[in-house]
Amino acid sequence: MRFPSKALRLVKLSVLFLIGSQILLITPSYSQKDWKLYVKDLVSNLSENRKPAGPIYVHSLRDESNRQIYYPFMETVGKVMTNEFRVKGYVVSTTPVNADSYIMTTFLERPDGLFLNALQLDAEDGSTVIGSTAVEIPVASLPEHWDKRSLRDVAYELVVKLGQKLFAQKARIVLGEFSGGYNKKDAYVSEFSFAMKDYIKEELTKSGGFVILTPSRGQGRDDSAAILTGHYTAGANDIIFRLILQKGKKIRREIANVSTEFGKASVPPGMAIFPQNVETASQNTDIKDDETGYSTGVPINVWLNKRSGIYYNNDKLVINLRPQEDCYARVYYIQSDGAVVQIFPSNAHESGFLKKGPVYEVGGGNDDVDLVITNETVGQEFIKVFAARVPIDDSSIPKDVIRGANVLGIRVKYRSLKESLARGIHVSRKKLLPAAEVKLLVK
Repeated sequence: MRFPSKALRLVKLSVLFLIGSQILLITPSYSQKDWKLYVKDLVSNLSENRKPAGPIYVHSLRDESNRQIYYPFMETVGKVMTNEFRVKGYVVSTTPVNADSYIMTTFLERPDGLFLNALQLDAEDGSTVIGSTAVEIPVASLPEHWDKRSLRDVAYELVVKLGQKLFAQKARIVLGEFSGGYNKKDAYVSEFSFAMKDYIKEELTKSGGFVILTPSRGQGRDDSAAILTGHYTAGANDIIFRLILQKGKKIRREIANVSTEFGKASVPPGMAIFPQNVETASQNTDIKDDETGYSTGVPINVWLNKRSGIYYNNDKLVINLRPQEDCYARVYYIQSDGAVVQIFPSNAHESGFLKKGPVYEVGGGNDDVDLVITNETVGQEFIKVFAARVPIDDSSIPKDVIRGANVLGIRVKYRSLKESLARGIHVSRKKLLPAAEVKLLVK
C-alpha cells in the first residue's frame, strides 16, 4: 500500500518524536543529575587506576574560603564519599592514626554551584599528594536547603574556630556577657543572645578543649582564667556574631577573636533579636574601655540565681556578690522603663562595706530585701554594682523608701546618679564605670 507523501512525513516525525522522548527519559539532562552522583564521580576519579592500598581516613569537608563556614550538609557529603570508597574496596579507618593516607576535601560556594576539590595525601608526611580531582555540582542538582544551618550549627562553627586559634591549648574560661545590637557599641540582651550563650556553652563542653569555670563555686579568680564574651551585629538580612576571649582582671588583653555571618532565617520564628525597650536600654548602657579598665580598680564577681538570665512574673531574684578585695559597694537595679532602685545597702545610713572572700546575697534568705520580678515592666533590665576602697559619699543623691519594699527609689536618672557617685568616690565622672554589671531579660 502506498501512502501519500504528506502522511508519510507525519509518520516519520511521530517515530522520531517517540525515539527522542525515550532518549530524554533514559538520559537525564546534566543540570538535573543528582548531587550524590557528582560526589561518586569525585571518588571514582580519585581512585581511578589505583588499587586500594592501606586504610584511608576521610576528613570532614572544609570551607576553602576565608569565611570557614560550617554547613551540616557537608557531613552528609562526607558520608556519601566514605560509603563510595568502601564500595570500591577501600578500608576506611575511623581515626587518622591508623590510616596510610588521608582524603582531604574542600568546598567553595559559587553563584552557579558548589565546587569540591579532593586530595589524597600520604599519611607519613601529610603533604605528599597521591592523587587529586575536582568536581562542580550545579545549583539545580543541590538539595533546596543545602546551605541551611541552625543556631546550634553557628555555635559549633564558632567553637571550632576558637579551638583552632588556641592551637589545642586547653583554655580555662569564664563565660561573660553575650549581647549586641545594630553596631559594635550596642550591648542589648535578648532571647537570641541568651540562646546563643547556651549553645556556645554546650559546644565548648562537647569539644573537650575548654574548661568552663563557675564563679558561684569560687572558680575563675586566678590569673590563668580567661573571660569569653559574645557580641552580635544585626543588619537587614544577616547577623555577624563574634566571640572574644580575653585575659586580665583590671586591664584585659585579647587572646582570640573569631566570627561568622549568617542569615536571619537561622533564628527560629518568634525568637526576639532585640529587647522590647531598646531605646531605654541604650540610655543606661555603659561603654567599657578594656584598655582603661574600671576606674575604681575593685574587682567583684556578680551572678544571678537563674543562669538563663531570663525572668518571668513572680520569679524570685537573688544577686550574688563576691568581692576580691575589701570594699564599699552600691548595687542598683534599673528597670526596663529607666527607673533606678538602690537594693544594697537597703538603708540609706549603711556604709555598704563588704569583706573580701564571702558571698553576699542581695535578695537571698538571709537578706532583709526580698526581690520579686513583676511583668509591670518588661524588656532589658540592669544590675549595676559600684565599688570603692574608700567609703562612698552618696548623700547628695535624692532617695525615697519605696512603700512595701525595703529598698530605696532614686529620684534621678542613671546618668545623673553616676555623676553624683563619681563625686562620692572622688574619681572623674567620665571614667567611672560599674565594678560589675549584669543584664537580665524580663518577659
